[in-house]
Parts: sequence; C-alpha cells; structure tokens
Amino acid sequence: MPIELKYLDGGGSLLVGTGTLTGREILSAINAVHETEEKTRAIVFQIGDFRLVEKVDISSMDIRRISERDVRTSKINQQLITAIVAGKEVVFGLSRMWQAYLDNPSLITSVFRSMDKAEQWVKEQIKLKDASKPEDEG
Repeated sequence: MPIELKYLDGGGSLLVGTGTLTGREILSAINAVHETEEKTRAIVFQIGDFRLVEKVDISSMDIRRISERDVRTSKINQQLITAIVAGKEVVFGLSRMWQAYLDNPSLITSVFRSMDKAEQWVKEQIKLKDASKPEDEG
C-alpha cells in the first residue's frame, strides 16, 4: 500500500504517500484514521505527506469524494487542522482542487510544498486554537 499511516505525539496523524497514488487509497487511509467518531474527536491535526508520490491516478470525482468525506469528518471535529505537503505540481494542483471542493471557510486547511512550512503552520494553528478556548475549557 503506497499510503502509510502514522500517529504522532500531540494528537496528530500523518499519511505518507509513495509511488502511484489513487483516490481509493486516499479514501481508505482517511477512513482508517477516522474509523470512529471517538478517534476523529481525538485527532488535533493531520498531515498528508505526498512528496514521494511519483504518479497519480486520481480523478476529479475522486477528489470530490475525498472532500465530501472530509466535510463529514469536520462535522464531528470542527477544530481539526489539515495540512497537505505536495512535491509534484499535479499533486499540488489536486490538493488545491480538494480545498476548493471543501467549500467551507471554517475548515482549517492549507497546502504546502515543504514539510517544514506545513509543520510550522500546524503549530501556529494549534496555538491559535488553544488561545481561543474559553478559560473553563483550557
């Protein structure tokens, strides 16, 4: 399977794609991360690392299905932070298409070309989220 799932400290998940990537594989990986509502609520951030993807076999309908799945996920965890790291232009473009299909400005997403910038952005988003929590939640 060209997508490997890793759980990270701080409530994160990391999907690492390599080789040829398909829409079905992405959906399968997302479904594994968000297998239950409890697991979905526990995730603070997720990063899709697709820098090692060599070829994509993903249609616009696949991207729409992935975005629809992510919108359902966001209804369970409205504070979920999602960063995508794309190496190839086609992956970057498909990731931006995914963002456009999300069509929800309250979703916290961004697409990057470097892992360093993605990780920095995720940390900033977590700080912003923590700073906006009411005192009794903190």
